[in-house]
Amino acid sequence: MSNLAGKAETYTSDNGSYTVTITYGNNSASWSMKEHGYELWNKPLWVEPGHASVSDNGSVIILPLWGWSDEGGSSGMAVHDRDGNLVREILFRNAATENNSLRWISKYAVSPEGDMIVTGENGTKQSTITMFITATGNIAWTQNTSLGVVVDIVVSPKGDYSLVATRKSDNSDMAFTLLGRDGKILWSRPIAANFSYDEHYVRFSQNLHTFYIYDLKARRHISLPLPVQSPG
Repeated sequence: MSNLAGKAETYTSDNGSYTVTITYGNNSASWSMKEHGYELWNKPLWVEPGHASVSDNGSVIILPLWGWSDEGGSSGMAVHDRDGNLVREILFRNAATENNSLRWISKYAVSPEGDMIVTGENGTKQSTITMFITATGNIAWTQNTSLGVVVDIVVSPKGDYSLVATRKSDNSDMAFTLLGRDGKILWSRPIAANFSYDEHYVRFSQNLHTFYIYDLKARRHISLPLPVQSPG
């Protein structure tokens, strides 16, 4: 990673309370975590430096077991606690068949409490969205959805809703998909010529009554009501 020496990548929780920064050296990397701008720790990074995701309460930090910061990762995810200690590894491999059950994760997000993780895998025509239970590493559900390239993912408290932005690989047409707690599609909407690298496309309101998708032409987030799910 000598070509990245001196580079730093910062990842922020959805509520803005926590930031995780990965700093590249000549032969190794280090990482640190801040709460409201105050550094909690700074230590060597012993797993692959890649795109990080941190829960809103700071209790869970996710890193890929192998990957790149700008292109996602494969093999699995490393789950860390708020002190940066490795808690467990969630492997993307079926031990019985020795086949990869998930091959290349382009985006992932952790729920505000850190108990659920949602991943997005790019596909030829459709992307594959998978929810994991953080404590066990087990898959809660898997769903094929929308277009082939995952742009953005966010998950609500307790994993009740997941909101995904996808796009076509050969143009800027996009689609948005809202998934329920069991992975069923609750709502979807295509928007043509909507993609930009500079936007955060999906989010939930704090009161969890609405969700937001970004409309590039309007240059703003559009607010939509969350559908009520039956008790589950």
